[in-house]
This record gives sequence, C-alpha cells and structure tokens, in this order.
Amino acid sequence: MSARRLLLAIEASNPSLSAGDEGSIAVCDLNGDVLAFERLRPGSRHDDALVRTIDDACRAAGGKPGDVARVAVSAGPGGYTGLRIAMTTAKMLGESLGAELVPVPTARVAAFGFVEDDPASAQGGFVVTLASKRDTAWAQVFQGTETTSSGELLDASGLAALLRTTGARTLLADEHLPASMREEAARAGVRVASPRLDAVLCARASLGLPVVAVDALAPIYPREPEAVRKWRDEGR
Repeated sequence: MSARRLLLAIEASNPSLSAGDEGSIAVCDLNGDVLAFERLRPGSRHDDALVRTIDDACRAAGGKPGDVARVAVSAGPGGYTGLRIAMTTAKMLGESLGAELVPVPTARVAAFGFVEDDPASAQGGFVVTLASKRDTAWAQVFQGTETTSSGELLDASGLAALLRTTGARTLLADEHLPASMREEAARAGVRVASPRLDAVLCARASLGLPVVAVDALAPIYPREPEAVRKWRDEGR
C-alpha cells in the first residue's frame, strides 16, 4: 500500500446500535474496499480507545496513521459524547496529517445498511429515525441510499403525517423510539426494524460526498445539547 492512500472511517455516533460495542473503525482504499476493521471494545471510553484503535486498524491494513488521506466520520444525529469525540479526533487528523474530511450523515449510513440487508424493501422507501428522546425523534426519508427529505425532529403526530404522505413501509428505529411513535407506525401498518451502523457502511456512504474544511466539520444535533441549555439557563 503506497503512502497517503488510506480512507479511514469512524462510526461512533450511536453506541446502542453498534452490535454491543462502542463503535468501529474501518480502513479502506479510496474506492471503499475494506483493508481492516476494528471494533471499539464494550465499556471502553471513546477518548481512551479511539486513537489506539485507529492505530491498530491502520497497521492491520499494512500502513500507519500517517498514510491516511481521507477521514469519513459519522456525523449524527446520535449521542452527544460519542459524536463530539469522533469529530474532535477527525479534526485532529485533518490538522496534523492534512487529511481530507468527509462528514457522513448517520441516517445515510443506516440507509446503506438497510439497502445491503433488505434491498427490495429499501427501494420501496423507508424512514430512518435517530436520537429518540422523550416524545420526539429525528426522522429522514430515503429511497434506496438517496434521501427524499430533509431530516426533522418529529413527535408522534408528525411521524404519522410523514408516513401518510410518503407511503414508507419500513421505519428504522432503535429501542428508544417513543412508544407513541411506535404505536403510530403499527397503526399505519409500517414495519419497525433496527438500523445497522458500522464503519464499513460509513466508508461506503462517504463516497461521492463533499470534502469540508477542518473548521466546517460539525456534528448534526437535532436538539440543543443539554449542557448548552443548562449553561444558558444559568445566565453564563
């Protein structure tokens, strides 16, 4: 493998959807062909394990972190801590290595997984929901790997309207989807399935997406982070 030709993908946005681990790292060639894959071990802290796992994956691929030419990072929506650390690590690699940075919407990563797992259903249209909290979830409509809507934060009535207008027959949602939204899906005869996320899917989903500057790399937060709200409410 020649130097500076590796694509590094980081998927640490939603640990609850990462097959029992804290996320994963993939090292590929620039066409997305996988050279190495490593999981962040269960119970590890992202900031302790992420850089070490990147080093392990690069070396398993026959290279080293300095050979990374592009970093694809799952950008959310997802967990605040996982996204923040993944983004910070990607920015560090961009600054220190001069690597290109590609933010990949996490819903797009999930869409690639669904297309791979159930291509017939995926072509019929489906909704990806992420970042469920209290009575709302962030939702985006896809047909295959292409989105047909902007993502938006919805409650149960909003989801019901979205399902009616799009005719989607599958809802990708984790176990935290509010019961009221799950009930609306059942009422509409829409199947609920779990999304699948991993770094290999992130790498594939990054192909064709634009590169951004280091300062422009930012997570997708559907809500104001709780820490920011508390800080503001305290008048700081």
